[in-house]
Amino acid sequence: MSTSLQAGSSSVDSTLMCWLSVEQVHENWEEIRTRIGEDVRFGRYFSEKSLVDDIVGQKIQVWTAGTDLIIFTRLDTYPSGIKTLRVLWAFGTGLDGMLEVIVDVFRRFAQQHGCCDVEITGREGWSRKLRRLVAARDVQSVIVIPVGTIGREN
Repeated sequence: MSTSLQAGSSSVDSTLMCWLSVEQVHENWEEIRTRIGEDVRFGRYFSEKSLVDDIVGQKIQVWTAGTDLIIFTRLDTYPSGIKTLRVLWAFGTGLDGMLEVIVDVFRRFAQQHGCCDVEITGREGWSRKLRRLVAARDVQSVIVIPVGTIGREN
């Protein structure tokens, strides 16, 4: 998948990062599906059907960055009315080298949609990398504690 596509329905313009329209996702679906299949943890949190439904319903945004990075985001509203842009998943290589561009684009996208925050869940190493890039109220990781046989072990 080439990231040289112009931004789908986004007013964010970057030659390094692109928000795909639903039509662009459809055109590139086989490659996206293949990439999702490369991450065994994906099926723990999403089904292909739920992902497709949320993309078509414009609840989930699909982004490309660099040469092969795919990122899923979702605009969420808490019961208090606070809006946030949540980064759900990232696949591919080059995330480390693209982090500054990604943070900048997501900040602007979140502002355009009335969000107060961009929320990213990730391993502790990403918290350290983000702390060097941004002044954040809280930069934290999620700790997952397995409770038994429910779900997959990964």
